[in-house]
Amino acid sequence: MGNAIMEITIMLAVSSALGFAIAWFIQKSKLDKLQVIYNQQISDYNDLNQEHNDLKDKMTVLESDLAKLKTDLKNTETSLANANGEIEKHTVTIAELQAQTKNLQASLEEANTNHEKTKTELETTKTELETTKSQLNNSQE
Repeated sequence: MGNAIMEITIMLAVSSALGFAIAWFIQKSKLDKLQVIYNQQISDYNDLNQEHNDLKDKMTVLESDLAKLKTDLKNTETSLANANGEIEKHTVTIAELQAQTKNLQASLEEANTNHEKTKTELETTKTELETTKSQLNNSQE
């Protein structure tokens, strides 16, 4: 009987060991699959986290560029306003110069008319002088 108990005990031990071994092999493949999935999830998380950080850096750079562009735009608007003011000043100056030019042209035309009139009078006087000289010469002879 001692032998039978020993045989039963050995068979129970062997069957328990086989059961645990089979269960471990079955669970091992599931655990390996879960480990692969977990590792993939960690890798995906790290990739996404890196992409998130890259996008944050790009966003910071873009915000900085936007701030610079806004400053440049304000400076350009100020320059444009100043340029428009200068254009208005120059437009007024041009109008004044055009008016002066018209006045000077009118004065020039008047001076030319007076010159022509004086020239004509001079020629008439010259002709009269020559006539008078000629008459004096004729009368002295």
